[in-house]
Amino acid sequence: MAVTGFKIRRETRISAVSLEVEGMPVISLSNYISLVKTLTSEALRQDVGAVVLTGTTGKFLFGMDISAIGQLETPEATRGMSARVQDLLNGMEKSTVPIICAVDGNCFGGGLELALACHVVFATPNSSFAQPEIKIGTIPSFGGTQRLARIIGRNRALSAMLAGNPFSARNALDWGLVSGVFPPEELLDKALEFANSVASLSRPAVSAVLAATLSGLDGPLERGLSLESSRSSALAGSADLREGIMAFFEKRKPQFPSAATPERMTTGS
Repeated sequence: MAVTGFKIRRETRISAVSLEVEGMPVISLSNYISLVKTLTSEALRQDVGAVVLTGTTGKFLFGMDISAIGQLETPEATRGMSARVQDLLNGMEKSTVPIICAVDGNCFGGGLELALACHVVFATPNSSFAQPEIKIGTIPSFGGTQRLARIIGRNRALSAMLAGNPFSARNALDWGLVSGVFPPEELLDKALEFANSVASLSRPAVSAVLAATLSGLDGPLERGLSLESSRSSALAGSADLREGIMAFFEKRKPQFPSAATPERMTTGS
């Protein structure tokens, strides 16, 4: 009774990865690693301009299989596992195209840590979020203590992690964890609509926004500004920029040469 796997559906410029769930949406370590690797590899495809992750209706990702956590009985084993997953999530976060997470249901523990490493999160009103690890005598170890504080602020993050209690989608929206809250029947369409809009844009420009923003947050403002300037300068004189300026003056939608190839792909797994 868990997340048994996932399906990949590739459409025009978009890769949609959907979780397959039977019963409680908990996930094994091997399936978690496979999921992160898949999201990362889909984002590397030249015909994909955005990736969307979603669960089944009313179920997202409750977290890791606790029995598997209990099998890690030494500091060395726990640290090795944490470091491996942290590296994978870091690699996913550094994707050059956005990974969008559409949450309908509980997004707890490792599920929230996965969502935190995505670039944009949408949710439904009945969704809830938590880092409940403290309640079983441990802490988030896939980046939760770091990313949650950076996104919602130190005090809110500490309150959430020390109590281990869920917070609502409305709070998540107010705190900047999610970018929009939509009815369940609209969630996937809204996520795909956003993904399609980004996938039609200049790929180098999208990559530059992601890199400048995410890398800039890790240091002082001066370093971030220098990175922003460097990334902006690298786009000067590009075919995409010329097309964007021309389209602006001609009052039409730009057709960026670098945008993901609009070929309809087949369903994968």
